[in-house]
Amino acid sequence: SFLKAEDDGCGDIRMAEPLCCPSDDGGGTCSFCKGLAVDSEKPIPETEFTCGDLSGFAVYLDGGSEDCANIMLAEALCCQANEEEKPAGPCGFCSEGLTADADTPLPAGSDGVSYTCGQLAEFAGLFDSDDDECNEMLLAEPVCCPKPCGFCSAGLTNDADTPLPVASDGVSYTCGQLTEFVDLYNSDDDVCKEMLLAEPVCCPKYEPCPFCPGGITVDAETSLPVAP
Repeated sequence: SFLKAEDDGCGDIRMAEPLCCPSDDGGGTCSFCKGLAVDSEKPIPETEFTCGDLSGFAVYLDGGSEDCANIMLAEALCCQANEEEKPAGPCGFCSEGLTADADTPLPAGSDGVSYTCGQLAEFAGLFDSDDDECNEMLLAEPVCCPKPCGFCSAGLTNDADTPLPVASDGVSYTCGQLTEFVDLYNSDDDVCKEMLLAEPVCCPKYEPCPFCPGGITVDAETSLPVAP
């Protein structure tokens, strides 16, 4: 060797001994974060090193050395457990059931076949949520399981004959007429969205004043005192 034992360069070279001439004492290379991912950018407190630096140093250290033992203290900080892949869930096509007829035909899929809503509902259990087939099936949900228009879903709280302002089609409907039409439209339809604007009139959320809740029992023309 052209280096003397006391030379600084000799000390640097000897750091490679665990790789080039590992000892037979069973120590082996320092197994820092063995088999686990290392958060390379995480700094080691009160030092100028990162976890990535320690991982690099470890390959030059003997497993039985004091330096290796010191480095191993940082495993709790640096080593990341390999998370198991979470299995994909089942395809959620129309998970609450079909709201359209099962025989409703659909446009041809990527395989060139035109299925029905009922057929897709049968196939859904065969695929996971991350399968391409599932993603394509979900595109049919607006046809097979559209959400119904929720106009006054809890019922009218105003009189069914209550007239409403003229709608976009030029007709003035009543609250009762809208409840008859509601099942014809889905929540995404513009007609439904216009109907929902009438909810404050037809089914207001506030409690109505309970004046004579059982009805008037005197003559409707009975005069009242002047209000204060």
